[in-house]
Amino acid sequence: MPERTWTRTSLPVAHGEGLGVAWSTNGARLAALSPGHAISLWDAMNGTLERFLKNPGAAPVRGVAFSPDNSRIASVLANGRVQIWECDSGEPVRIVSDPSFASPVLAWSPDARSLVLLRDPNIELWESYSGSPVRRINAGHPVCVLEWAPRGDLVASAGGTLVRIWKRDLLPHRSLRLAGAQAQDRSAVAWAPGAKYLFTAGEEGGIQVWNGSTFATERVLSGHTRAVTQLAVSPDGGTLASKSLDGTIRFWDLKEWCAAGQETESAVRAPFPTLAFHPSLPVLASADPGRSAVAIRRFTVNEAIAASPGPVNVFLSYSQSDTSFRRQLAVQLAPLERKGSISCWYDEKISPGQQWDSEIRGRLEAAEVVVFLVSPDFLASDYCTQEMACALARGKRGEATLVPVLLRPSLFEDSPLSAIQGVPRRNGRLEAVSRWDNLDDALKQVAQEIEAAASGRRKK
Repeated sequence: MPERTWTRTSLPVAHGEGLGVAWSTNGARLAALSPGHAISLWDAMNGTLERFLKNPGAAPVRGVAFSPDNSRIASVLANGRVQIWECDSGEPVRIVSDPSFASPVLAWSPDARSLVLLRDPNIELWESYSGSPVRRINAGHPVCVLEWAPRGDLVASAGGTLVRIWKRDLLPHRSLRLAGAQAQDRSAVAWAPGAKYLFTAGEEGGIQVWNGSTFATERVLSGHTRAVTQLAVSPDGGTLASKSLDGTIRFWDLKEWCAAGQETESAVRAPFPTLAFHPSLPVLASADPGRSAVAIRRFTVNEAIAASPGPVNVFLSYSQSDTSFRRQLAVQLAPLERKGSISCWYDEKISPGQQWDSEIRGRLEAAEVVVFLVSPDFLASDYCTQEMACALARGKRGEATLVPVLLRPSLFEDSPLSAIQGVPRRNGRLEAVSRWDNLDDALKQVAQEIEAAASGRRKK
C-alpha cells in the first residue's frame, strides 16, 4: 500500500464548531473563521498570527475566500452582509448588506474578476471590483457549494442529490446526479488541476469521479462509512483528501486510484471549506473542531505515487544593489531552466498590479532551493534578513535546501548562513565572486551547485 508520513502542527482557535479555512493563492497566508465575529489571518511561513479582520456589529462570519490575486478577502456574515477586505491593511473596502445573502456560499473566479454568490434560491454573478451584479439565475436545486473550475470557464453548484455545471456567464451546461441518490443537507465537490476530473461526494460516503470534459462517471472511491463533508485535491493532482462524519480524513492516490492512508479527525457539516491544500506544497489545512484548532499537516509521499518530477522551484534572494550579479547568474542558469531542471524566480518577475510583498512571501514559501546572494548590502537589508530567517526555518524543517553565494567580501562568517557550506570555492576556500579574475568561472560553479541542490531535492 502506498505510504505517507505526516508532520502535524496546529494553529489554536478558541472555538471549534464549524471552523473554516482558506489559503491565499500564493500560499503566503491562511485565513480561519474565528470566534468574536472575526477572521484570523496567519502568516503561513512562520505560523504567526498577522491580524484579526473584525466585523462591525454582532453577526458572525459564515464564509471566507481569498481573491486569486491575493489582495482581498471576501466574507459573508450571518446577517446577510457581504464584506470585502484588503489583506495587507486589514481594512474593509466594500460592504453590501442584504438579508438574502445569509447563506455563506461564495467563490472568486480564477482571474479575480468575478464572484459567484448564493442568494437562495438564486446564484448571482458579480463584477468583483465594482461589486455590481452581472447576472442572476435560479439554481433549480438546493445549493450548498459553489466551485469554479481551474480554467475559470465553468462553475459547479452542488446540493441535495444534484450537481449542476454552469458556463462562466451562468448559462446551464450539464446536470449530474449523485450515485446512491438520497436527500441530504450538504454535498462536497472539488475540481482536479486543469479540470481533468470533477469529484463529488454524497450522503452514503462514496466519492464519484467524473471526466472533466465529457462528465461521464469514471469510477467511485469507496471507504468512508458516513457522509463525506469536504473534498480537496493536491496542487499536483496526485492526491485527493476527503473528510467524513465517520471521523476520518482519507487520502486517495489518483494515479493508482486506491486508498493511500487516513487520519482521525472530528468533522461537522459546514457550508464553507474546512479542508484545503496549500496551492503549491504538500501541506493540508483542516478545521479540527474536536481540538478547537486548525490542523496543518505536512506530508511526504513515497516514490510509487509521487507526481512526475517537474522543475525544482529556485528562489533567488538578493539586494537590489547586486542586480547586475543576479542577472549574470540568471544567464548561467538559463540552460537548466530550458531543459526543465529548475524554475528560477526573483522579484523582477513580479507582474504589474501584483502585491509584491505577498507574492515574494508566497514564492519563498513554495521554493525548494533558496539561493542567497550575500554581500554587505544583503546583510544590511532588513527585508533580505526577513527572507533569510524564513528560509532558515524552512531549511531546518527539511522543506528547502539553502545555497549561500558570497558575491562580495562581507561579514558572512558572522551571519546565520555561515553554518552552511557556501560557494564559490577556490582551493577549498570560500572566495567572493567579485574577486575572481573570470566571473563566468565563479558563476558557473554557483550554477553547478544550484543544479546539484535541485537534483538532491528531486530525490527526496
